[in-house]
Amino acid sequence: MPIRLIVMLVMCSFAVWGCPAVPTKKPVSLPPPSEKPLSGVTIQELAGGWEYEEGSRNYQLTLDQEGKGTYKWKKGRFETTSLSNGVWKGTWHQEENDREGGFELQLHPDLKSASGSWWYTRIEKDQDPLEPGGTFTLYRLSPGAKD
Repeated sequence: MPIRLIVMLVMCSFAVWGCPAVPTKKPVSLPPPSEKPLSGVTIQELAGGWEYEEGSRNYQLTLDQEGKGTYKWKKGRFETTSLSNGVWKGTWHQEENDREGGFELQLHPDLKSASGSWWYTRIEKDQDPLEPGGTFTLYRLSPGAKD
């Protein structure tokens, strides 16, 4: 019996017996760790222009030396909270639609791109939203690119 089917059956049985399955907010699939060690990369090295790509959505993001920045979509803010061994973590906030969440990216060895997942932590007054997040990629823009 495939593992996925077993997991689904176990989750269903929890729901039947009064123990609802707890949905995960954060997708757990990240690209495999790179072969090149990224342990020496600092948050300051993330500063500059990046292009956010999620499906057909693309917009630009500019980060400062602390890994914080803004983007135009819904008056968004992007904040890096940690960078360790190439795993880039942080939060995002969107003023216009009153939403916020987290993200986790795997920085690629060339330091020109990163791929990972984002999720919601709040939608308006809902502090425990069940809305799914998604996956996205950031691409470093060439020096001098406009926001």
